[in-house]
Parts: sequence; structure tokens; C-alpha cells
Amino acid sequence: METKITKSTQVLCATEYLTVQEIGERGEKLCTNIIEEIDKYKLSIVGPWTFVSYGRDGNYDTRFKHEYCVPVENIENYKGIFQIKTLQEIECAFITYQGDLSEENFGGKGYSPLVDSIIKSGRNFTGESREVYHKWVSPESQDNIIEIQFGIK
Repeated sequence: METKITKSTQVLCATEYLTVQEIGERGEKLCTNIIEEIDKYKLSIVGPWTFVSYGRDGNYDTRFKHEYCVPVENIENYKGIFQIKTLQEIECAFITYQGDLSEENFGGKGYSPLVDSIIKSGRNFTGESREVYHKWVSPESQDNIIEIQFGIK
């Protein structure tokens, strides 16, 4: 199991309470709206999109807090509809996944091995997880590169 401490990052952020199945559909609209705000207020994107979940427990019917975040600079004059916040540093276990977002692959080859390694290590989950989108093509693409992180203590 690989671990690291993330860096704190200032982000433009939209927050929703949803289930796992709702993330993609809501994300398409919200991410488009966030990009429009970035363009309107002339913000600079300085890192990859990061989706942060709080209380996500692996059950597809559980509602949890989910944030769509993109690191930005030049926020001094931002007065738009989204929140500027700082993602705090966390200690996390992580895996870099390449492939599509199918349950079989993303869940089975991305999430499951990471969860299993954390459980086997005896570490505890903090309740915060992150997906850092280093390369995004489409939900079906084998070229996506996503770092999956679970906060640990």
C-alpha cells in the first residue's frame, strides 16, 4: 500500500449530496458551469480536477457529501456562484488507475484493491476520499488516468 500526504490546494468547488450513481450525471452539468465561471472571472486552473467525497461507504444507495473541485489562482475578484475553499492536506493511501469508469474496472481494479490493502494494513479510514483526474478522455476511455485516494489515520 502506497501512502503520502497531499498538499493543501485552493479550489473552486461545487458541493452536492448524492449517491454514487448520481456523480457522473451531476458532474457533467456542474463541471461545465464551473468552467464557465472560470472563464467569466478569468481564473487560472493550476491543477487537475479533484472530486472529494465525505462518508462514502461503498453502498450505492447511500447519500454523501460530494465536492467537484478544480485548483485555481487569481481568485481576488471572484464573486460567482461557487465556493472558493482550501482542500486541506491529508494522509492518504492511494492507487493510480488507468481505464474506463465501469464498475468492473474502476471499482474492481481501482477501488477494491486499495480498500483491501488499507483494511489489511490495520489503518483506519477518515471518511474522506478523493479522485484526482490526471487525464480525462471519457467515461468509456481506457486512457483516463485517475488517482484514487482514501484518507487514513
